[in-house]
Amino acid sequence: HRASYASPILAEIAGVRQILAVNENFLTAHDAATGEVLWEHPWDGDSNGNASASQPVPVGGDRIFLSKGYGIQSQLIQVTRTSTNGEEAGTDDAEKWSAEIIWSKPVLRTKFGNVVLRDGVVYGIDDIDMDCADLETGKRNWKKRRRPELGHGQIILVGDKILALSESGELVLIAADAKKYRELAKLQAIEGVTWN
Repeated sequence: HRASYASPILAEIAGVRQILAVNENFLTAHDAATGEVLWEHPWDGDSNGNASASQPVPVGGDRIFLSKGYGIQSQLIQVTRTSTNGEEAGTDDAEKWSAEIIWSKPVLRTKFGNVVLRDGVVYGIDDIDMDCADLETGKRNWKKRRRPELGHGQIILVGDKILALSESGELVLIAADAKKYRELAKLQAIEGVTWN
């Protein structure tokens, strides 16, 4: 598959260390030791039009959260590993992998950034607005448009707070609060446009 802008990550899924890579139009999982493709999941994309830049996020229980911009719906998928005889796979069995969509909803449509997860809640920049949704259901808890907008900024989780660097270089400290958007502090840190 053609590459995307997303960085691959190392994860353990169904007891197997694997590299998860968001490609142009697929999520693929590769055996960490051999590079062999273990499984793949369709993930709509086109590097010339609706590019993928967000990393896959393992969220526990052999589940992976996927997000991207350009109007694509975010997904929570469940990965399953079974032996060819239909039982749970052991180390010596021939394996069959599958990925099923648990939910697919128009929330957390990240464009350049990634999401963060805290206490079963996912936070991210949906296009230009801060967004918060329940991981289990995909139901949006809240969405906040602020002035100036976050734009295509980046976020990281620091304890129980989210540090956001907006596209215009404003650094914003936000509470990781599932009930409402709470801005705690802000500072103009960088002049000009930044997507880092």
